[in-house]
Amino acid sequence: MRILQSDNGNYLEHSVEVMVRKERFGVTREAIDARYMALELGKGATKKPTADTLERAEAKALSCGEDSDSVADYFALCRSFCEQFGAIELDS
Repeated sequence: MRILQSDNGNYLEHSVEVMVRKERFGVTREAIDARYMALELGKGATKKPTADTLERAEAKALSCGEDSDSVADYFALCRSFCEQFGAIELDS
Protein backbone atom coordinates (compact mmCIF):
# COMPACT_ATOMS: atom_id res chain seq x y z
CA MET A 1 0.00 0.00 0.00
CA ARG A 2 1.29 3.43 -0.91
CA ILE A 3 -0.10 6.88 -0.31
CA LEU A 4 0.74 9.15 -3.20
CA GLN A 5 0.43 12.91 -3.31
CA SER A 6 0.33 14.98 -6.46
CA ASP A 7 -0.94 18.32 -7.68
CA ASN A 8 -4.13 16.53 -8.72
CA GLY A 9 -4.83 15.11 -5.25
CA ASN A 10 -4.00 12.28 -2.90
CA TYR A 11 -4.18 8.63 -3.88
CA LEU A 12 -4.05 5.31 -2.07
CA GLU A 13 -2.59 2.50 -4.15
CA HIS A 14 -2.93 -1.12 -3.03
CA SER A 15 -0.10 -3.62 -3.28
CA VAL A 16 -0.31 -6.38 -5.87
CA GLU A 17 -0.12 -8.95 -3.08
CA VAL A 18 -3.24 -7.71 -1.28
CA MET A 19 -5.16 -7.43 -4.56
CA VAL A 20 -4.25 -11.05 -5.37
CA ARG A 21 -5.49 -12.18 -1.94
CA LYS A 22 -8.71 -10.22 -2.41
CA GLU A 23 -9.36 -12.04 -5.67
CA ARG A 24 -8.16 -15.47 -4.50
CA PHE A 25 -10.26 -15.34 -1.32
CA GLY A 26 -13.30 -14.07 -3.23
CA VAL A 27 -13.66 -10.91 -1.14
CA THR A 28 -16.66 -9.14 -2.65
CA ARG A 29 -17.77 -5.53 -2.59
CA GLU A 30 -20.65 -6.69 -0.36
CA ALA A 31 -18.23 -8.18 2.18
CA ILE A 32 -16.20 -4.97 2.22
CA ASP A 33 -19.38 -2.90 2.58
CA ALA A 34 -20.47 -5.03 5.56
CA ARG A 35 -17.08 -4.61 7.26
CA TYR A 36 -17.16 -0.88 6.50
CA MET A 37 -20.60 -0.54 8.13
CA ALA A 38 -19.37 -2.45 11.18
CA LEU A 39 -16.38 -0.10 11.32
CA GLU A 40 -18.57 3.00 11.05
CA LEU A 41 -20.97 1.74 13.72
CA GLY A 42 -18.17 0.63 16.03
CA LYS A 43 -16.14 2.72 18.38
CA GLY A 44 -12.44 3.37 18.65
CA ALA A 45 -9.47 4.63 16.67
CA THR A 46 -10.26 2.53 13.61
CA LYS A 47 -13.10 4.92 12.76
CA LYS A 48 -10.35 7.37 11.76
CA PRO A 49 -7.51 5.19 10.52
CA THR A 50 -4.02 6.54 9.98
CA ALA A 51 -1.39 5.38 7.51
CA ASP A 52 0.11 3.26 10.31
CA THR A 53 -3.28 1.61 10.90
CA LEU A 54 -3.49 0.76 7.20
CA GLU A 55 0.01 -0.73 7.21
CA ARG A 56 -0.85 -2.97 10.17
CA ALA A 57 -4.15 -3.98 8.54
CA GLU A 58 -2.35 -4.78 5.29
CA ALA A 59 0.21 -6.95 7.11
CA LYS A 60 -2.61 -8.81 8.84
CA ALA A 61 -4.48 -9.25 5.54
CA LEU A 62 -1.36 -10.70 3.94
CA SER A 63 -0.85 -13.22 6.74
CA CYS A 64 -4.43 -14.31 7.39
CA GLY A 65 -6.25 -17.43 6.32
CA GLU A 66 -9.10 -17.53 3.83
CA ASP A 67 -11.73 -17.77 6.58
CA SER A 68 -10.62 -14.45 8.13
CA ASP A 69 -12.26 -11.06 7.62
CA SER A 70 -8.84 -9.39 7.58
CA VAL A 71 -8.76 -8.70 3.82
CA ALA A 72 -12.24 -7.13 3.87
CA ASP A 73 -11.26 -5.21 7.02
CA TYR A 74 -8.21 -3.81 5.24
CA PHE A 75 -10.29 -2.54 2.31
CA ALA A 76 -12.92 -1.11 4.67
CA LEU A 77 -10.23 0.76 6.58
CA CYS A 78 -8.81 2.05 3.29
CA ARG A 79 -12.22 3.39 2.29
CA SER A 80 -12.57 5.14 5.64
CA PHE A 81 -9.05 6.58 5.34
CA CYS A 82 -9.76 7.90 1.84
CA GLU A 83 -13.01 9.53 2.96
CA GLN A 84 -11.28 11.13 5.93
CA PHE A 85 -8.37 12.56 3.94
CA GLY A 86 -10.03 13.18 0.59
CA ALA A 87 -7.89 10.58 -1.17
CA ILE A 88 -8.83 8.49 -4.18
CA GLU A 89 -8.49 4.71 -3.83
CA LEU A 90 -6.77 3.06 -6.79
CA ASP A 91 -6.98 -0.62 -7.83
CA SER A 92 -9.91 -1.49 -5.59
